[in-house]
Amino acid sequence: MARPGDVLITAFGASRPLMGQDELISWGVASRTTGQIVATLHNVDAVHGLYYLLLHFWIKVFGDSLLSMRMPGILGMSTAAMFVTLTARTRFGDRAGAGRRTGVRGAACRHLVRA
Repeated sequence: MARPGDVLITAFGASRPLMGQDELISWGVASRTTGQIVATLHNVDAVHGLYYLLLHFWIKVFGDSLLSMRMPGILGMSTAAMFVTLTARTRFGDRAGAGRRTGVRGAACRHLVRA
């Protein structure tokens, strides 16, 4: 699981008041019934359908606030940063993984690009 510091860095700015077009589509599809979401699998990639199902159940548990809908992505990015750091450390030693800083930099990267 991701470290709390990485999650906080990745979550920075996640509650901005506007949803992007892809988030609005995800919210619209995830708000449908499970049967309707499964029916959309005939028209969308299965990966998207799986994400919509995950988001559907996530919304049932945690609500559909902007931060709540972005949290699966935040957790996923933080976990990915952690695995990149661990893989680099395992393959190339501690200096390549650079400890915690590499994971935090990877998690913060999307904010640097958008700035």
